[in-house]
Amino acid sequence: VIPVFGPADHSLFTLSRDELAPIVAALEVEDAEVRPRLGRNQGQWDRAIAILRDQLARTGSESSRSVQLVRIRSGHERRAVRRRELMERRTSLHNQLADALAARLHAVRVRTAEGLLEGAIDDLRAWAGRDPIELAVDADAVTAVLAPGWAAALRVDGWMGLDIDAIGGATAWLGEVDYELPRDLSGTDRLVVVNDSVVRRTDGTLRFRTLYAPVLGWMAIASPDPMPALGGAPLTPA
Repeated sequence: VIPVFGPADHSLFTLSRDELAPIVAALEVEDAEVRPRLGRNQGQWDRAIAILRDQLARTGSESSRSVQLVRIRSGHERRAVRRRELMERRTSLHNQLADALAARLHAVRVRTAEGLLEGAIDDLRAWAGRDPIELAVDADAVTAVLAPGWAAALRVDGWMGLDIDAIGGATAWLGEVDYELPRDLSGTDRLVVVNDSVVRRTDGTLRFRTLYAPVLGWMAIASPDPMPALGGAPLTPA
């Protein structure tokens, strides 16, 4: 049941007292018949009949009836505005809570990744016997490179701006690469991932190990083997 206030010729609230009285009487009869079946709609039905009774109980003067119509309409409009404001506040609060939760979860992931890296970096240095190449990564693209002397043969100065998946292409001149299955030090969250690979050459093999912490935007690449002479053309970002 939805009370209609406009257009005026479609509204019960603009009828005269004589016109409205039989309608209210008919609704009273219908009320007795339909009430047992209304269930959750009963409140709206009762409100509709109540405001029609109130309209009928008023004096028959047009001015009084007009004031009542405006009052009813404005009351509905105010309630509609309040409902919209409440929904907007709820949506805003929900978004604030979601943002706060996301920030908290991100902070937890960062702390967890940092904790995992403390031992993993030491293990990487011990495995390689020297410092690794360190990369800053943003949206999977290399934004900074810190390379020790042994890495000069890999043309690391050409890695800036490359997608991390393109680093393999930048060193393709070394030889054919076999990749082992990655190991996730965090279990399944990909907070710190270890990748081992072997480059097979006619003069032997080169072993590489990569640590990647996506949530920290950091990657390290190490090898315990001597690098071959510099070769191949540098790969520029696409």
